[in-house]
Amino acid sequence: MSKRFVFAAGLLFVISALLSMNAIGKAKAPLWIEAAKRQPADLTADLKTLDGQPFSLSEFHSKTLLVNYWATWCKPCKEELPSIGELYKNVHGQGLEIVAVTSEKPAVVREYLKGKNLPFTFVLDPKDTIGKRFKLTIVPSTLVIDDTGKLALRYSGQFDWNDVDFVKELKSILTSTKSAAIQ
Repeated sequence: MSKRFVFAAGLLFVISALLSMNAIGKAKAPLWIEAAKRQPADLTADLKTLDGQPFSLSEFHSKTLLVNYWATWCKPCKEELPSIGELYKNVHGQGLEIVAVTSEKPAVVREYLKGKNLPFTFVLDPKDTIGKRFKLTIVPSTLVIDDTGKLALRYSGQFDWNDVDFVKELKSILTSTKSAAIQ
């Protein structure tokens, strides 16, 4: 094989990899599930707070909920958490709740969170019920459950959750469900 052929093949590989990312350094945008195609999300699990108290995602019934499945050892998770914190600060007042779920030991999670300004809820799933139920094999993975309890979005991988298009769609879901409740 000629050096030109090898170079051209390598260049095509790099270009296709960049295109699959949608843009240099930008992850593919999450795809929302059409409202008519959404299925109920079973969020029952034996969850615990970082202090060992029982915790239920049902306390967010009738609210839009973003569930982030993460781990302290996961570099993309650690890079993504600040954007989730900003999303919470910007959209929580409009009805969004956020819960980060991990199957790690409480002491490990508490140590990691020390000194971090992450204003949303962190819980433990010692049996990895949520991960297994939703077949979450990659961390980070994120689910958005609409206020009717249906899965509206499922995304695997790191993402900037303050992406303009994502936030716009999220706000439209928050607004449309509130409007429907008023009518």
